[in-house]
Amino acid sequence: MKIGILLALMTFGQLTFAQAKPKTTQQVMNQVFDSFVKLVPYMNNEMKFQDPKSSGVIISNLTNISNAFKNSEHIKTFQTPGFQPSYDVVKDHVQHTIDAFNTNNKLFARTRLKATASLCISCHTQLSGGKRGFIKSVNAVGRGTFDNDFEYGEFLFVTRNFNKSVRYLDRAIENRIKTNKELQKINKKVGPNGAEGYLDRSINQALRRMLTIYTKVYFRPDKAITLLSKYENHKGLSKMVREDVQNWMKQLRKWRNSKTNYKLNKEADLRKFISSHLDPIIKEERSVEDGSHDVTLLVASGFLTKFLNQRGKSDLVPEILYWLSIADRTLNFNFFYSLSDVYLKECIVKYPKSTFASKCYKEYEQNVIFGYSGSGGTSIPEEEKKELQRLKKILQ
Repeated sequence: MKIGILLALMTFGQLTFAQAKPKTTQQVMNQVFDSFVKLVPYMNNEMKFQDPKSSGVIISNLTNISNAFKNSEHIKTFQTPGFQPSYDVVKDHVQHTIDAFNTNNKLFARTRLKATASLCISCHTQLSGGKRGFIKSVNAVGRGTFDNDFEYGEFLFVTRNFNKSVRYLDRAIENRIKTNKELQKINKKVGPNGAEGYLDRSINQALRRMLTIYTKVYFRPDKAITLLSKYENHKGLSKMVREDVQNWMKQLRKWRNSKTNYKLNKEADLRKFISSHLDPIIKEERSVEDGSHDVTLLVASGFLTKFLNQRGKSDLVPEILYWLSIADRTLNFNFFYSLSDVYLKECIVKYPKSTFASKCYKEYEQNVIFGYSGSGGTSIPEEEKKELQRLKKILQ
């Protein structure tokens, strides 16, 4: 009798678990954000995160996020070429965060948890924001949950409330400039280079977020110019930051005058875009990491991911993955989490017969060699060597 009851309970539990599997992307993200929102106070407070009393809440919500992603492999959105690389990475990332927390490496776990937001951006900047992208649990998180406007603006950016994010990020820059002036007075640091002594990551990061919104998310170079023009020669900013803004403004003005159609739905239009704006970057044979192509790469990333999500079976997919890799590697963490190598592997493994598969392998191989080269020469770990061999066999 007891065995029968136990089996019945187990069967009911399995049915409940099966029914609990999300059916839509919206359901998955609701589950993820419900837990993510509950973790925000702990992410923003190191003492609270380290407190043993917080362990239950933290690990419970991390597990909920992990399960939400693991139980959603059947959802078609996450199987598309545009989203699958991000989806695969975030699953592993959250699991490694849980492993770090469970092995009492809480400092590293908190760092990883905060980095999850940057990883989310890779996906969320492929979509426009607004009410449709806003989830009820996110609405419950107000400005008072955060220490400053910058942190709240970042949260709004991650959760795709882009218009509101811009307002708070812009306000954060103005507040930080005022703070820097006060610090200069207190420390009596004056002169033309006074602002150099008060570099703050939040200013540069906020500017990059706003630029991303009006290039990758919405193709509105005119809006970006209006917003960033007041910082182009702002004496309250360091020379390095001003030069970045000036560089972006030059590129933005070219895009404003280009009359480019944002809706590149046809393969012929996309081929023309790649030929006109991306091929010349490679042909220049100069480094793209000097920032001179940042705006072009952000715009391209927006165009390419939107095409990929609409036309996932197009013959252009391998080429798009290649260019997304170039863009991600160049923009790197300055703008959002880099999926460069993931895009390249996707290109090689899923499209080995494409002419771009060999290009993707060559690019990946160069990234690995460069990543493990230094003053002591090149020292590639055995695992990476095996991975290169595996990918090469796929091509052969």
